[in-house]
Amino acid sequence: SAFLLNRSADLEISGDRIRLRCGPDPASLLPCSLLLRRQSEPELVQTARVDLSQACEGDIGALTGYYDEQSFYLFGLRKEKKGCSLILTEQVGDSRNTRILAALDVLDAVLSVRGEGLDRRLLLQDRTISVLRTEYLCDEGLPNSKRFTGAMYGLAAVGSGAGVFDETETCPVPE
Repeated sequence: SAFLLNRSADLEISGDRIRLRCGPDPASLLPCSLLLRRQSEPELVQTARVDLSQACEGDIGALTGYYDEQSFYLFGLRKEKKGCSLILTEQVGDSRNTRILAALDVLDAVLSVRGEGLDRRLLLQDRTISVLRTEYLCDEGLPNSKRFTGAMYGLAAVGSGAGVFDETETCPVPE
């Protein structure tokens, strides 16, 4: 199950560690730093330790759900002068909403997204932080009782430094 990689992204993979150079915001028309995989089933669990110690202030390292530049979310860390902010950004059409979910005194944290149908449960260190309803990630056929065709999910690095993702794991939801 290969990842789709934007050709301009700077990527290094070593064992369980992925270093992704930060790039422009995914909402821009410029090539951005996304490492994506097609979600073919409605349920999934995605986990990664996001480390921004190599990032610049304002950089974001995030787990993402992505359909296109007008339909995505970023759940991740934004590097601040001291520590990080845990953020959630949702881009739905022309509307954008960014929320700070928590202030952290560290530069790394384990984040997870648990997908159950159109819901995404966002977790910090195995503790639920927020739940999203993500119709905007799925194709238009879903409301008309058509099969789930999937969106994409993966990693995003926004800014000018580098985001490091360790212990990345994706698996189907256990039955």
